[in-house]
Amino acid sequence: MPLRGVREARVKPVSRGKLQAYATTVLEFGGSGTSSIDLRRPIGAADLRLLAGLGLSGEFAVITAYNPRGRPSPPASRNNVRMQSRLEQELRSAGIVAVPVDGCSPDRQHREASVAVCIPEDRAREWAIRYRQDAIFWFDRSRFWIVGALEGFVRVPLPLGAGTLGG
Repeated sequence: MPLRGVREARVKPVSRGKLQAYATTVLEFGGSGTSSIDLRRPIGAADLRLLAGLGLSGEFAVITAYNPRGRPSPPASRNNVRMQSRLEQELRSAGIVAVPVDGCSPDRQHREASVAVCIPEDRAREWAIRYRQDAIFWFDRSRFWIVGALEGFVRVPLPLGAGTLGG
Protein backbone atom coordinates (compact mmCIF):
# COMPACT_ATOMS: atom_id res chain seq x y z
CA MET A 1 0.00 0.00 0.00
CA PRO A 2 1.45 3.41 -0.96
CA LEU A 3 2.26 5.93 1.75
CA ARG A 4 -0.44 8.45 2.52
CA GLY A 5 0.15 11.66 0.63
CA VAL A 6 2.21 10.04 -2.14
CA ARG A 7 0.95 10.71 -5.63
CA GLU A 8 2.42 9.48 -8.87
CA ALA A 9 5.34 11.75 -9.52
CA ARG A 10 5.79 13.70 -12.69
CA VAL A 11 9.15 12.52 -13.91
CA LYS A 12 11.56 15.05 -15.34
CA PRO A 13 14.56 14.20 -17.52
CA VAL A 14 17.85 13.91 -15.69
CA SER A 15 20.77 16.09 -16.61
CA ARG A 16 24.21 14.63 -17.11
CA GLY A 17 25.59 17.04 -14.49
CA LYS A 18 23.08 16.01 -11.86
CA LEU A 19 23.75 12.32 -12.44
CA GLN A 20 27.49 13.00 -12.16
CA ALA A 21 26.92 14.87 -8.88
CA TYR A 22 25.02 11.91 -7.43
CA ALA A 23 27.70 9.50 -8.64
CA THR A 24 30.51 11.38 -6.86
CA THR A 25 28.80 11.37 -3.45
CA VAL A 26 30.68 10.32 -0.35
CA LEU A 27 28.48 8.80 2.34
CA GLU A 28 29.74 9.86 5.77
CA PHE A 29 28.49 7.93 8.79
CA GLY A 30 28.75 9.47 12.24
CA GLY A 31 29.81 12.85 10.89
CA SER A 32 33.48 12.22 11.62
CA GLY A 33 34.73 11.64 8.11
CA THR A 34 36.57 8.52 9.26
CA SER A 35 33.58 6.25 8.59
CA SER A 36 32.80 6.98 4.98
CA ILE A 37 32.09 5.24 1.68
CA ASP A 38 33.10 6.93 -1.55
CA LEU A 39 30.55 6.03 -4.23
CA ARG A 40 33.15 6.69 -6.95
CA ARG A 41 34.86 3.44 -5.92
CA PRO A 42 33.70 -0.19 -5.86
CA ILE A 43 32.52 -1.49 -2.49
CA GLY A 44 35.26 -3.39 -0.67
CA ALA A 45 35.48 -5.68 2.35
CA ALA A 46 36.20 -2.76 4.71
CA ASP A 47 33.05 -0.98 3.45
CA LEU A 48 30.95 -4.09 4.06
CA ARG A 49 32.35 -4.39 7.61
CA LEU A 50 31.56 -0.72 8.25
CA LEU A 51 27.97 -1.18 7.04
CA ALA A 52 27.49 -4.39 9.04
CA GLY A 53 28.75 -2.61 12.17
CA LEU A 54 26.03 0.00 11.64
CA GLY A 55 23.34 -2.66 11.28
CA LEU A 56 23.25 -2.28 7.50
CA SER A 57 24.28 -5.76 6.37
CA GLY A 58 21.29 -6.25 4.05
CA GLU A 59 19.61 -4.13 1.40
CA PHE A 60 18.91 -0.51 2.33
CA ALA A 61 18.19 2.95 0.95
CA VAL A 62 19.72 6.33 1.68
CA ILE A 63 17.05 9.04 1.74
CA THR A 64 17.13 12.75 2.50
CA ALA A 65 14.55 15.50 2.74
CA TYR A 66 17.10 18.21 1.90
CA ASN A 67 16.70 20.40 -1.20
CA PRO A 68 13.29 19.22 -2.46
CA ARG A 69 13.11 18.84 -6.26
CA GLY A 70 16.87 19.37 -6.40
CA ARG A 71 16.59 23.08 -5.62
CA PRO A 72 19.64 23.96 -3.56
CA SER A 73 19.39 25.92 -0.37
CA PRO A 74 21.93 26.37 2.41
CA PRO A 75 22.38 23.05 4.27
CA ALA A 76 21.40 24.62 7.59
CA SER A 77 18.35 26.39 6.15
CA ARG A 78 15.28 26.14 8.34
CA ASN A 79 13.35 24.34 5.62
CA ASN A 80 16.01 21.64 5.14
CA VAL A 81 16.37 21.06 8.88
CA ARG A 82 12.59 21.07 9.43
CA MET A 83 11.88 18.66 6.56
CA GLN A 84 14.70 16.27 7.57
CA SER A 85 13.45 16.27 11.15
CA ARG A 86 9.94 15.52 9.92
CA LEU A 87 11.18 12.66 7.71
CA GLU A 88 13.07 11.12 10.63
CA GLN A 89 10.06 11.48 12.96
CA GLU A 90 7.71 9.87 10.42
CA LEU A 91 10.12 6.98 9.90
CA ARG A 92 10.31 6.44 13.69
CA SER A 93 6.51 6.58 13.92
CA ALA A 94 6.33 3.91 11.21
CA GLY A 95 8.70 1.71 13.23
CA ILE A 96 11.56 2.13 10.75
CA VAL A 97 15.07 2.35 12.20
CA ALA A 98 17.04 5.15 10.56
CA VAL A 99 20.84 5.31 10.63
CA PRO A 100 22.13 8.90 10.26
CA VAL A 101 24.40 9.47 7.26
CA ASP A 102 25.50 12.59 5.41
CA GLY A 103 25.69 12.66 1.62
CA CYS A 104 28.70 14.84 0.81
CA SER A 105 30.55 16.17 -2.19
CA PRO A 106 34.09 14.77 -2.41
CA ASP A 107 35.53 18.04 -1.03
CA ARG A 108 32.87 18.05 1.76
CA GLN A 109 31.77 21.56 0.74
CA HIS A 110 28.23 20.28 0.08
CA ARG A 111 26.56 18.09 2.71
CA GLU A 112 23.00 16.78 3.05
CA ALA A 113 21.75 15.11 6.22
CA SER A 114 20.23 11.77 5.26
CA VAL A 115 19.23 8.44 6.74
CA ALA A 116 19.91 4.83 5.78
CA VAL A 117 16.83 2.65 6.16
CA CYS A 118 16.36 -1.10 5.70
CA ILE A 119 13.11 -1.03 3.73
CA PRO A 120 12.19 -2.35 0.26
CA GLU A 121 13.29 -0.25 -2.69
CA ASP A 122 9.75 0.61 -3.77
CA ARG A 123 8.91 1.88 -0.27
CA ALA A 124 12.10 3.95 -0.23
CA ARG A 125 11.07 5.54 -3.54
CA GLU A 126 7.65 6.34 -2.04
CA TRP A 127 9.31 8.11 0.89
CA ALA A 128 11.53 10.02 -1.55
CA ILE A 129 8.57 11.07 -3.66
CA ARG A 130 6.69 12.16 -0.56
CA TYR A 131 9.61 14.41 0.31
CA ARG A 132 9.97 15.58 -3.33
CA GLN A 133 13.39 14.04 -3.87
CA ASP A 134 14.85 13.43 -7.30
CA ALA A 135 16.50 10.14 -6.33
CA ILE A 136 17.71 7.81 -3.60
CA PHE A 137 20.77 5.64 -3.19
CA TRP A 138 20.01 1.92 -3.02
CA PHE A 139 22.43 -0.71 -1.69
CA ASP A 140 21.81 -4.29 -2.90
CA ARG A 141 24.34 -5.96 -0.56
CA SER A 142 27.19 -5.58 -3.03
CA ARG A 143 26.91 -2.19 -4.77
CA PHE A 144 25.15 1.13 -4.64
CA TRP A 145 22.69 2.35 -7.26
CA ILE A 146 21.14 5.70 -8.01
CA VAL A 147 17.39 5.08 -8.22
CA GLY A 148 15.19 7.82 -9.61
CA ALA A 149 12.16 9.07 -7.73
CA LEU A 150 11.23 12.35 -9.43
CA GLU A 151 14.10 12.13 -11.94
CA GLY A 152 13.97 10.41 -15.32
CA PHE A 153 16.61 7.71 -14.79
CA VAL A 154 15.51 4.37 -13.46
CA ARG A 155 18.54 2.61 -11.92
CA VAL A 156 22.16 3.56 -12.47
CA PRO A 157 24.88 1.31 -11.00
CA LEU A 158 27.76 2.83 -9.07
CA PRO A 159 30.54 3.48 -9.48
CA LEU A 160 29.97 4.88 -12.93
CA GLY A 161 32.00 2.88 -15.38
CA ALA A 162 32.58 2.30 -19.04
CA GLY A 163 29.40 2.73 -20.99
CA THR A 164 27.69 4.81 -18.29
CA LEU A 165 27.24 8.40 -19.41
CA GLY A 166 29.34 7.62 -22.42
CA GLY A 167 32.33 6.25 -20.46
